Amino acid sequence: MYVPDDCSVISTSNGSANLCSLIFSVSGRSKKVMITRDAYRRSLQITAWRYAHKLKSDILQMPHHALCDVCCADFYKFVNAEELLLPISSAGYRAMHSEYYTRLSDCQENLRVEKEAKKVHKAFEGNVEIYI
Repeated sequence: MYVPDDCSVISTSNGSANLCSLIFSVSGRSKKVMITRDAYRRSLQITAWRYAHKLKSDILQMPHHALCDVCCADFYKFVNAEELLLPISSAGYRAMHSEYYTRLSDCQENLRVEKEAKKVHKAFEGNVEIYI
C-alpha cells in the first residue's frame, strides 16, 4: 500500500532508512493483518489518503515499535483493528507508558488505540501464533 517512490530521501531526511518502510496487508481465510514496519507519520498519512476505506484490518502491527513519536489518527481510524501487534521491548513499553511520554499527543493517540483494542500482543512477552 505504501512503497516509497525514491529511497534517496533517506540521504536528505535525518538519514533514516525508516522512511523506506513498506506498508502492506496480508489476508487469510478469516482475517486481514496490516503491517506498518517502522513507518513514519508521513508514510501513514499518505497511505490513509490514498486508500482510506480499503485499510480496514482485523490486526494492526503498530508503526515504529509503537513508540510515542509516530502516529496518524486517520490511519488508525481507517484500519480500525481489534487486535494489535506491538514490536517493542519491555523497556520501550515502560518508557512509552511513563509520565514523561504520555504527555505527548502522539503517545496519547497510540495509547488510545492500545486501550481500545480487544487483544494486544507485545513482542517482549514472547511468540504468539495468530491464525488468519
